[in-house]
Amino acid sequence: MTPSNFKRKALITFGILTLTILLYMTIVEADYSELFRANILFATLSLAAALLSLVVSALRFSILMGVRLRDSVNTWFMSQLISNITPTHSGGEIVRLYVGYHELKNLSKPLAVIFSEIFGDVIVPNIVALMFSIYNVLILRNHIFMIPAAASTYNIVAWSLIVLKKRFLRKAVLKILSKLNVHVEETLLPNEGVFVKNLLLSIMFSLVKFVLMGFSVFLAYISVSERISPLNSLLAYSLAMALGIVPLPAGIGGIEAGLSLIKPGTGVIMWRILSYYVATLLMLPFALTFIHRRIAI
Repeated sequence: MTPSNFKRKALITFGILTLTILLYMTIVEADYSELFRANILFATLSLAAALLSLVVSALRFSILMGVRLRDSVNTWFMSQLISNITPTHSGGEIVRLYVGYHELKNLSKPLAVIFSEIFGDVIVPNIVALMFSIYNVLILRNHIFMIPAAASTYNIVAWSLIVLKKRFLRKAVLKILSKLNVHVEETLLPNEGVFVKNLLLSIMFSLVKFVLMGFSVFLAYISVSERISPLNSLLAYSLAMALGIVPLPAGIGGIEAGLSLIKPGTGVIMWRILSYYVATLLMLPFALTFIHRRIAI
């Protein structure tokens, strides 16, 4: 991606998300003034929790890949910056694959690490979303939850097949390599024992990230004087991740809908402002450091 393309995509994403937020606030009749009266302490803590989840991701990447934590932090922040302007809130994996390949001079381990990262980050919130959606559909007869139930089921099944079935994993690997213009006749898959260990460790880190992001949602709502319990915050985040599969940059629309299934209003907008706009801006220095070091190498 050239700098001009990156800038254009970033501006398009920011524009679409801004229009979505304005439309959302009109639909739910959210109080704009609450955003300007937000509690700075709680808003800052919400942002800190969201950024800390990225540091946890960086620590996981550092451990699994065997790279320095400082380099891993720069890599993950750059990776997330790319994901923030690409469809379905993903896409930054290519950055981590590049770093892994550069450090290890092979693709087997980096691919194993990245697939285990994705698996953990997808499975943890989507299992929660699926269980909660089934409860709402079957017990509470709230059929609107059939949508997140279907989305979370798709996410879980798709990534389980990709990661746990070798033929699907190999197909996914070849697809990634073709996008990188890397052509191989036979792709080496990671050792099964190591891969399982990576998966388990990745899931543990994903659980920590899940709690941090749920706490971030909780603090964002509290900052604009909207009551929400810590448990409902976790459920709201899980539904947001399930519906964030929509093929729009940063999961636009899907994430807002997921949060709103638990509690619509100004809290949704506040969390999006903190976790997307502000966080993305704070990622820029790390991204520039990443680019500078890679050019220097």
